[in-house]
Amino acid sequence: MVSKNRKVSLYITSRIGKRWTYRPAPKKNPKNLTDGSSYVLFWYEGFTGKGLPGKRSLNVGNQLDAARIAKTRKEAELRMRIVEGQARPEPEPDTSSNTPTVKDAVDKFLEECQDRCGQDGYGFAKRSLIVYRRSLGYLREFGGGTPLIAMDEQFFKTYRRWLREHRNKFSDRSCHNILLTANTMARANGITAGKKVLAEMWFPPKPCDPYSAEELRMFFEVCTPQEALVYKFFVLSGCGEQEVANTEIRDLDFAKNVLHISPKPERGFRLKSKKGNAALGRKVPLPSAFMRQLQGHCKGKSTHDLVFPNSRGCVEGHFLRKCQRVAKRAGLTGMELHRFRKTFATQMHEGGASVRQVQSWLGHTDLDTTLIYLGVQDSADESRASCINASR
Repeated sequence: MVSKNRKVSLYITSRIGKRWTYRPAPKKNPKNLTDGSSYVLFWYEGFTGKGLPGKRSLNVGNQLDAARIAKTRKEAELRMRIVEGQARPEPEPDTSSNTPTVKDAVDKFLEECQDRCGQDGYGFAKRSLIVYRRSLGYLREFGGGTPLIAMDEQFFKTYRRWLREHRNKFSDRSCHNILLTANTMARANGITAGKKVLAEMWFPPKPCDPYSAEELRMFFEVCTPQEALVYKFFVLSGCGEQEVANTEIRDLDFAKNVLHISPKPERGFRLKSKKGNAALGRKVPLPSAFMRQLQGHCKGKSTHDLVFPNSRGCVEGHFLRKCQRVAKRAGLTGMELHRFRKTFATQMHEGGASVRQVQSWLGHTDLDTTLIYLGVQDSADESRASCINASR
């Protein structure tokens, strides 16, 4: 049975020495708790052995909005249990000790992702795990103590607002990506409330145009010989950042002027493609004059050494930052590594390579992706049809 008292009170609990103390939540200027304390709900439900109403409590975390949502839900639940003065059968109330929190769910989710990471570079990508840990760290910070069941649409909206007002002042695109990871974790726990909030944040793909001849001239004019070699490799091979970072000496066939872009299981590196031959690697021809420059650069190195390592001989992780430093010297803006790949595709196609051949060099499993790279997006466009026909 439940008591006729349907009021739910919101308190704050905090630890002083070895004791826990409770105080009513302030009605004026309430806020999120950041000092280790948390919000607690108190209400009366059922009866004691002496026939007195039984007092219940539930820890609802340190976020004000989540606490208010939990309070509203509990009040609605108590109202629904009373029908014409009779109590409906009720389950045993949850307590903070057995109610999973957002932090619990995040920890479990990351642990499962870790288990899926294979030692040979396949399974769940280690780089993806790094991104998940960083993104879900914000979710822990925002509402780690919130009950998992409180992750409803309002929770995601409040989290989105918090991200935008965060000290890093995330852009809309960054907010979307962080929320996407939170939604993935929530869906793994059967919660789909984030779908509608993400749909509200949809925006078109970030435009990516090839570099003009003038932009390339200005960029390479201020490069050091080493910088020029690195970024010419980007534009002449069509490789992505991680593909360049993990290219070894053995991948360069100096006799045939061919680059073999391949996975490196021992380095934990895999290609994005997961189907067919594209997952095994691909070969891209490079100009003979450039290959001679690379041969001189690689002289004295062993076959398994990286072509462009960092100062410690490990995988370079700052190609973009270094590229933007060069761009600043050249007075250019909007320099992105992915635009080198787009430039490669455009130059090859304009030079006479078929769409299918460009698709093979880029490692795309889907022809539509290559067509988008080439600026052909309408399936009814005659130019698209002619490209496909010419490639067969």
